[in-house]
Amino acid sequence: MIRAISFDFHDTLVRCDSWFQHEVYTLASDVLRYLAQSSDDSCVRGLLGSRGDSVFPEADALYADIRKEAKASGREVSAQAALVRVLNEQLGADVSAAQLGGALAATQQACLSDIALTAGVAVALEQIAALKLPLVVVSNAVYPPFLDWSLERLGLRRYFGAVITSAGAGYYKTDKRIYQTALAALGNPLAETVVHIGDSLPYDVAGAQAAGMRAIWYNPQGKPRPDGATVLPEAVIGGMSELMQVINGLLEDQGENVVTYQQDNYPPNQRRGVEWLIAGVLALLSLAAAVYLLVKGVPIRQLLLIVGVFVAVGPALALLFYGLAKIVQGVFNHDSAVLTAGVTITVLTALTGVLLYVAFVVFLLQGFNLNGLDNM
Repeated sequence: MIRAISFDFHDTLVRCDSWFQHEVYTLASDVLRYLAQSSDDSCVRGLLGSRGDSVFPEADALYADIRKEAKASGREVSAQAALVRVLNEQLGADVSAAQLGGALAATQQACLSDIALTAGVAVALEQIAALKLPLVVVSNAVYPPFLDWSLERLGLRRYFGAVITSAGAGYYKTDKRIYQTALAALGNPLAETVVHIGDSLPYDVAGAQAAGMRAIWYNPQGKPRPDGATVLPEAVIGGMSELMQVINGLLEDQGENVVTYQQDNYPPNQRRGVEWLIAGVLALLSLAAAVYLLVKGVPIRQLLLIVGVFVAVGPALALLFYGLAKIVQGVFNHDSAVLTAGVTITVLTALTGVLLYVAFVVFLLQGFNLNGLDNM
């Protein structure tokens, strides 16, 4: 049973190498450079004057220690808190919280120009959205606003009910509590009913499984599992185009509803509206034909037979089009089961239609003479 799905952010939903470099390695020096270029803060200028350019790699080395500490302990340190420690407490600058916040926002926003969707993720999310399951993002990120900005910019934010970051939750992905925070945001479903998709075997797969969740390893580079690794994902996919097939497999194992064809994923109320419209048009055409033939003097018994054929043709055509749609769906998704079902429906409907047509003609030849139609 699947009740919800969570996604990793970087290298799963999106790619943004400049942001990753900034977030993980150069955040302290990037902010320091921004402050030096954009402010008249005497403390910052004094720091640069006394240490020169050597202060930048020193700042990054101090920031790297904080990142290692977060990974080892599982307790995350936000970008703002890390900058206070590095710039103010360790390097001796006295930058205000407002200045740090502005510099941090500016350096993070500069990375937005590099953001791009992972190949196939837009189609995959559109297909998954048809399942009506809640979706969330779970990411190691020290500055939460960047994820919201990125998802909005790429048109993905509407799919996700919540964006869980390590800075927001207070826990790195080496600590299962970040995933427990995601479960809480989802309304606390049973952990085993939630599937997480991510590109990191230790952080996404092992981390989610530690919280009792299921996990799919997104592995586009085809990296082998490390020797001695005991982590076993629910499935491994090499591209987002494979994700829906895996989700469907999990749903089929549980007897859940399956949705595979993006262009067929209209909400049920819209589908019913279209079906009623088609049925109404066919009924009106049948009624109009019956009235027309009655006016032309066609006998009642012949008229009833013709109307019966009209009534039978509607469902037959509907089934035929349904079968053809299934064939297209199977080809589009490379789904042999759906393709086989479509071919079967189409062939059986066509054969039934031919048999009914032959029976109708034989019936006419044996018992009816539609002379009334000659005057039409």
